[in-house]
Amino acid sequence: MGILAVIEMSSILMGVLLGLIVGSVVAYVILKVITNARDKSLQEDLQIRVETAKKQAETIVKEARLDATSEMMNKREEFAAEVSTRENKLRQQEMELSKKQNSLDRQMDKVQQQERQLDGKQGELDHQIKTHNERNKELANVM
Repeated sequence: MGILAVIEMSSILMGVLLGLIVGSVVAYVILKVITNARDKSLQEDLQIRVETAKKQAETIVKEARLDATSEMMNKREEFAAEVSTRENKLRQQEMELSKKQNSLDRQMDKVQQQERQLDGKQGELDHQIKTHNERNKELANVM
């Protein structure tokens, strides 16, 4: 083999070596571009997921506040209804007591009226007894 063959072989080897280096650099650049694009895509996806999670968290907090407010309002309404029911029962009991008091007052008035009538009759009877005793004395004296 001659020098020409060695030069040719060396050129081929240099070409192959240069091709490998250029191919490696091109492959590295392409890989870097793909990796950067994938990283950027992953970061954007992660950012979207974080924003979605934040929105969901805000929604959950708002719903919880609304539920708490609604429950508080329901409890207030229940309490107001219970208070109203108790007030109605108290009013009814007061009315019943008032009716009983009025009935007792009327009964007391009747008893007092009957006592006055009895006192009046007692006075009449006492007067009749006195008159009767006086007549008996007169009759006894006459006899």
